[in-house]
Amino acid sequence: VERALGIINNMFSYLVEAGYFDGNPLSLQRRRYAKKSMGEGIEDSLSPQEKALSRSLWDCVLEGVERMPHEEEPDRGRYERTRFILHAYYYLGARLSELVKHPFGSIRRKPSGSGFEWHVVGKSGHETTLPVLPELLEAIAQYREYLGLSPLPSAKEVGPFFRDSSGEGEIGSRRIYDIIRMTFQRGADVVEEYGFPDDLVAKVREASPHAIRHSFITHLANEEVPLPVLQRLARHKDIK
Repeated sequence: VERALGIINNMFSYLVEAGYFDGNPLSLQRRRYAKKSMGEGIEDSLSPQEKALSRSLWDCVLEGVERMPHEEEPDRGRYERTRFILHAYYYLGARLSELVKHPFGSIRRKPSGSGFEWHVVGKSGHETTLPVLPELLEAIAQYREYLGLSPLPSAKEVGPFFRDSSGEGEIGSRRIYDIIRMTFQRGADVVEEYGFPDDLVAKVREASPHAIRHSFITHLANEEVPLPVLQRLARHKDIK
């Protein structure tokens, strides 16, 4: 039943996105009430599909990054890091805290020698491997070459995914959060410039970094990637 409802919910979300419907009736079931530490209040808990940015909105966010000044330093460093952060979180479907905890060496060549995979330790210490798509390998190579490193990491490399302005130290989750939020502000400006409705401009401007993860999985779902594959990529025990 839950799987069927998930499929129907995705269908309604697509029809809303395509302009056939004004709203998704199943989304009302995904709101829940939550008690807060000071009294009771309502937590507007949107479904992952509602939090996700459509392909067109995500493209606007990426265009906002490409519009960043990057001809000279320190602008070039900020651009390269911001671009890589978005690509890494999107193509790995990673949670905000995860890449901070993993070294570059967690990206490793597959035992077969064909392609790369990410060795990730997720929630509750669960270990798994995920495929690294060619788009991410390209982004990795660009960022590492800017840092003066080899295009692809070795399994023994312990350096952090994201570097500070010196190119050597690491940056934490709080800084990454701020970078992504500023990137969404630039993306919202692009969305507004292209004449999207105000609610979509606001959606991008108010999006949290976790929307990147929702967007990646939802884009794959819209491309009819099978649910078991989506479940593995999202690393969720529950198919819902």
